[in-house]
Amino acid sequence: DLSTWDYGTAPLYDGASTDDRISVPSTITIQDGNGILWYDGDLLNATSAGPGVRSVELYSADDSWAAFQPDPIFAEGYNDPNAVYEESGGVRMYNHINDVDGIESGIAVTQLDDTLTPAATSTTVLVSPGSCGKDTNSGDCYGDPTYLRTDDGTMYLYFYVVNYDDPENISTRIARAIAVD
Repeated sequence: DLSTWDYGTAPLYDGASTDDRISVPSTITIQDGNGILWYDGDLLNATSAGPGVRSVELYSADDSWAAFQPDPIFAEGYNDPNAVYEESGGVRMYNHINDVDGIESGIAVTQLDDTLTPAATSTTVLVSPGSCGKDTNSGDCYGDPTYLRTDDGTMYLYFYVVNYDDPENISTRIARAIAVD
């Protein structure tokens, strides 16, 4: 019934040599029970590789990890990976973007190619408040996207919103966008 879990005694994966701090795991199952794990790496920008989304491959037979892409597959500014299978069999990655191509904050989707890395020129910004208020003490910032497809085919994108209009009382909430095409 999935009510009891064994945590174990040590971290299963503690980052590549190019990572200082890691967080925000996202996984999908690929073949034969193996999987891919994406995560935010080098959060403090302390290594030569710099921050960004990285991935590793899980071999379920012996519970081991192998470096799949130790360097960022998404550059600095792409965070909070959430990989989702498409009905067509492809994989899309939803990310929080921060200071990318003139957009201070937003949620983007990128089509991954057959090697599960970003396909060229395939990133589309889905929602963005325009300017993020963290530097100006006004407005909203978006992040941590997660995706849900219901049985009727409706697709929802949930994400957090941080509002900086009152620097003494920063507010947060969960927002939802619904796919219309």
